[in-house]
Amino acid sequence: MQIYQGLDIATNKITAEEAEGIPHHLMSFVDAATARYNIHQYRQQGLKVVEEIRQRGRIPIVVGGTAYYVESLLFEENIIETPGSKGDLEEVEELDKLSNMELHRRLEEVQSLY
Repeated sequence: MQIYQGLDIATNKITAEEAEGIPHHLMSFVDAATARYNIHQYRQQGLKVVEEIRQRGRIPIVVGGTAYYVESLLFEENIIETPGSKGDLEEVEELDKLSNMELHRRLEEVQSLY
């Protein structure tokens, strides 16, 4: 949850004073009101940050409130598929543009297959 902007108190986000000049990454960079953000995006960005830190000769320390996100950096096979996880975000965006009537018609088509 600390990835979201504006939720500092609710997530007990570390303050600049508490950080004591130590860089913290992947915090306060997602707009909670508008962004669709999932574990696949977190993994992609997290691995990139870890690699950048290692290239600087530093050791990354990964912490988090939920083991699921931390484990996503270590074990890709444990990640549950979500919309957008396999490149289908464009399809979801297209579906968002359809009327309820059209969505219902498509649902009936799929339902008739079963």
